[in-house]
Amino acid sequence: MSKNRSLFFKILIIVGIVVGVPVLVGLIVGAEVSTIFRFINFGVICAIAGIAFKIKGVPAFNAKIAEKKNELKNLKTEGKDLLKMQKALEQEIVDQEIDGKYLYDQIEVWSVFFDKQCDKEKEEQKILVEKSKDRLKDQATQSIESQVRKKVLSKAFDDAQQELQKTFESEKEGRVFLSSVIKRMSKELS
Repeated sequence: MSKNRSLFFKILIIVGIVVGVPVLVGLIVGAEVSTIFRFINFGVICAIAGIAFKIKGVPAFNAKIAEKKNELKNLKTEGKDLLKMQKALEQEIVDQEIDGKYLYDQIEVWSVFFDKQCDKEKEEQKILVEKSKDRLKDQATQSIESQVRKKVLSKAFDDAQQELQKTFESEKEGRVFLSSVIKRMSKELS
């Protein structure tokens, strides 16, 4: 309130000077009274306009200026925040590129390792298949040999028995000899 009063008195003094000076000049020069009142009216209108502007216009302008300053301050703060965010995003992009390169390198290393491992396993499978084939051949050969042996031995026993019976005409001697040969052969086979 005291600001408005001091402003009011300042304006009143200015109006007084504005009105008083032309009146004095008019009186000294001898101008007409109507001209003097024109100056006075003009001064009063200017003073009223100045007071109205000072009371109504200046606070509105000050409020607008303060609002614009506050808006500008907020925009500067927002700009700084956006710059920080941009720098953080750029750093994150750089970090992700580094991570991506590292992962790509790891994938290549793993790929080479995996290929080597696959080749190694294929080689091992090949070796196992060949060993299995060899075992199967050995088993088949042993099976065939065993069957041949049984047939040959059976036939040999029969032939030997007949031959021995012819050689040993007495049954008793032939049976004793044949029994001893069969026992001996059985022991050797087992």
